[in-house]
Amino acid sequence: MLVYSLGATGGRAARADADAGARARAAARETLDLGATQYATYCDSCHGPNAVNLGILPDLRYSALLHSSEAWRDVVLGGAMADNGMAGFDAVLDPEQAEAIRAYVIEQANAAR
Repeated sequence: MLVYSLGATGGRAARADADAGARARAAARETLDLGATQYATYCDSCHGPNAVNLGILPDLRYSALLHSSEAWRDVVLGGAMADNGMAGFDAVLDPEQAEAIRAYVIEQANAAR
């Protein structure tokens, strides 16, 4: 893909590293694998295997919290919904793990479409 800019003085941009996409996919796969492991350990028993609702608690695949890393962390780590029975997991999860779980649930939501 070529992009032109009015008034540009430089030549063509250097070609992007061909391995960059593969590295990004591998990193993303590592994040999703971490999320799947953490989900199975901490979320599965209440929210269902593979993020598929058991019919009791909210189906995380359709949660508005998936749209915001900050809101997700507030609930998963900070216990923002403790009054509704959703404990915070900051004693056992760090922000990277919580975000990996969010990425995993998003992947499951996309697969359900």
